[in-house]
Amino acid sequence: MTVLGKVWILWASMLLGGCVLDLAGDLTLEPDGEDVSPPDAVDTADSVLPDGDEDPPFDTIPEDPVAEDPAPDPTDVVEEPDMPECDGPEMVYYVDRDSDGYGDIGSGIEWCAPPDGFVDNHDDCYDANGEAHPGQTLFFTTNRGDGSFDYDCDSVATMQFTQETACDWTRCSGEGWSEGIPECGVSANWRRCDWWVVWCDVVNTARTQACR
Repeated sequence: MTVLGKVWILWASMLLGGCVLDLAGDLTLEPDGEDVSPPDAVDTADSVLPDGDEDPPFDTIPEDPVAEDPAPDPTDVVEEPDMPECDGPEMVYYVDRDSDGYGDIGSGIEWCAPPDGFVDNHDDCYDANGEAHPGQTLFFTTNRGDGSFDYDCDSVATMQFTQETACDWTRCSGEGWSEGIPECGVSANWRRCDWWVVWCDVVNTARTQACR
């Protein structure tokens, strides 16, 4: 085809509203002149790292583990603080676990001043109950913790109520146990009686024996 014929075909195509000119095999022109060539094909296959390992999706990349404090070692020994230097005459002090002012005879240490929780005597008879100590004047209906009712440390469980009474026509006055004296911590019948006009008025109540 002559050059003139090619020019005529190009001019005719422009009049019809479009121009297609393939110069390199990949260029397409539309009426507005924009390049609408299809984009390069996107490789949808998983990308591969240089070492051949697949690059995992972003939502599956594991987060860095959070550092946790190591569990305490049960074999660790807690060291007691050092005692200050003693600059005076030493004497024996005793631990007072129940803070009643009386120490345990089996816990003496020698020092020039009483450490915290220690006293200068070993007179406590039970160092796990602050109510049990020499000079206790109160009575208790429950044992001090070791089965004993010796709260005043005199080696004897002293009862609070020891009187008995019988209410009848020959004796109708006073109060006391009606069925014998119970042991420490034991409940029994406590009777009170008195004359009212011509008969004996009797009142019975339950009472627990208290001791010290």
